[in-house]
Amino acid sequence: MDWKKKTRAFAESLDRAEKVIASSPTLSLAEYREQFANAARPTTDQMQGFVDYVCEAHSWYKTLPPFSLDGDPFHFFFNPTCGMDQTVDRSGRRRFGLRKDGDEKLHYTWMPTKEYRSRFGFLDYAAGCGSCIAFDVGAGALSLEDTIVAIHLPDGSPRRLPKEILSVAQAKVTALIHPEMVGFARIALRIWKQKDDAPVDPIREKVVEIVAKSRAAQRAAQHDNNRFKHFDEYRAQVKAAFAPERARQREAMMAAIVRVTDLVYGESER
Repeated sequence: MDWKKKTRAFAESLDRAEKVIASSPTLSLAEYREQFANAARPTTDQMQGFVDYVCEAHSWYKTLPPFSLDGDPFHFFFNPTCGMDQTVDRSGRRRFGLRKDGDEKLHYTWMPTKEYRSRFGFLDYAAGCGSCIAFDVGAGALSLEDTIVAIHLPDGSPRRLPKEILSVAQAKVTALIHPEMVGFARIALRIWKQKDDAPVDPIREKVVEIVAKSRAAQRAAQHDNNRFKHFDEYRAQVKAAFAPERARQREAMMAAIVRVTDLVYGESER
């Protein structure tokens, strides 16, 4: 098979997988809860750790809008096959296997399934922007995809989430959740232009002001042996400008996780 046919077959297997999910049954809330009846409720530390994990799970500063009053939707839920390798065959069917110590690491977020579950329980997420990673493995595709708001049962059969879960599972986020957005801010200003009819984003306006002052300081100190100190000051100012909104978005992610957890396990005193 030449590379064009191989690439086409690879893409088609992923497309079929999405169609299989789209036509799959929807779980009732009771059926969804049953999937996790023997799983412990995640602790607050596990939930917070999962927020930390998601914030750096992909290069969000390259794919999510950096300056937005709205943001892109992320969904948080429990998944019985989370933290596992998933292989999509040519028919679009997914098969799951445990990740083990010594297996090839295909992404910097890779970890053994046992470690994933120890750190996060059965928490999972889906984001529709910039988070589909897949590798051709001959018989199909090894997918690290987390764009689909659905789960797969241990036998590989897909199920759509209950409407009750979907109604509380969402948090909207921007590129600010990723710490590297601080160093990407100048580039983001050039790439993501302010639309004429869009509301003014105060964070963007603040960064424009910080960048202008930083450039002026650099020009004034171009012969200063310690001229790079202005770059450090610039980064600190941008980080401070991002901090309140970044904290708000992280709190929104945590709140979505708590809402879903309460639906599945019942409300608990916190």
